[in-house]
Amino acid sequence: MRLAKHEGALSVEDGKGAMLEPRENMKVYSGYQMQTEETSFAWIDLDSVKLAKMDETSEVEIQKENKDLELRLKSGGLFFYVAEPLEDDETMKVSTSTIIVGIRGTSGWVEAESEEQSSVYILEGTVEIHTEEEAEPILLSGGNKAVVTHGEDANVQISVSAFPAVDIPEYVVEEVEQNEELAGEIFEMSGLDVPNAYAAG
Repeated sequence: MRLAKHEGALSVEDGKGAMLEPRENMKVYSGYQMQTEETSFAWIDLDSVKLAKMDETSEVEIQKENKDLELRLKSGGLFFYVAEPLEDDETMKVSTSTIIVGIRGTSGWVEAESEEQSSVYILEGTVEIHTEEEAEPILLSGGNKAVVTHGEDANVQISVSAFPAVDIPEYVVEEVEQNEELAGEIFEMSGLDVPNAYAAG
């Protein structure tokens, strides 16, 4: 795993709490935490087919044990793109305070709005969404979002609906624009014309 690049201000902390100077192609390990400031972004290559991009004012912790990878989104937004399906013995998750998103080969982004609410948007492919309270996972496919809210008395509300291209944040649009194959797959599965997201709106 490595920090491919970053723009703007980024803080990096290792698993022992030591602050590190971020640099291009810097190796990152389990326990590392990264935090972007305003108008700042970070690209993380998890391996040759797994990419994550942090939105501005976001905080992520990386946890990896053998072939089990988890990106803990503490605040902000995180785009993910897994170009090839995971092997049978691999797992990849993006988690927040309210949900766990199981990813096997797809693209989308997760937003941690608060301790009580998170959202998952899927561009193409299908993910499994888990909450601590719900025994059965929810399947979410391209073109759909799920908003998970924890209310009082541990009451969990999950709202699933389609979303328009104009809802796609600019930091995600920029990544899809640079990948014609991915843009085509998204359009084929969900009808979302991401490169022209704002023009279509």
